[in-house]
Amino acid sequence: MTATEPPSYPVALISPALAGPPFSGEHDGNDASADGAKYVSPAPTMSVFSRAVAIFTRPAQAWEGLRERAQWWFPLLIMVGLAGGFAARLHHRAFIPMMSETWDDKVQSGELPAEQVDKMERFFSSPAGLAR
Repeated sequence: MTATEPPSYPVALISPALAGPPFSGEHDGNDASADGAKYVSPAPTMSVFSRAVAIFTRPAQAWEGLRERAQWWFPLLIMVGLAGGFAARLHHRAFIPMMSETWDDKVQSGELPAEQVDKMERFFSSPAGLAR
């Protein structure tokens, strides 16, 4: 054994459940486990949209099945959409007027030409300006 190789232990020492015969890839048709218990498939879980409705109509049942099947992507999409909407609203209601006021002051002082300010206002009012 070299310094880079992990030590090899018998599988039975790591987990007795792993020490059984290798799986052959064929199913013998027996759905019972070694102790005689039958396999029961889990109950179907709610869809994302029915869960969203259930939060408001039947809150106690809305959380059933999340332990088996997490549905994290739907709330994430809602939050990303809301954050984008608020950012766009803030951009047009606060950032553009603030920048325009600063640019107008620079035009008054002669630091910027008026044509340049018009181009900048058009750009930052467009969807491309929102992405920047």
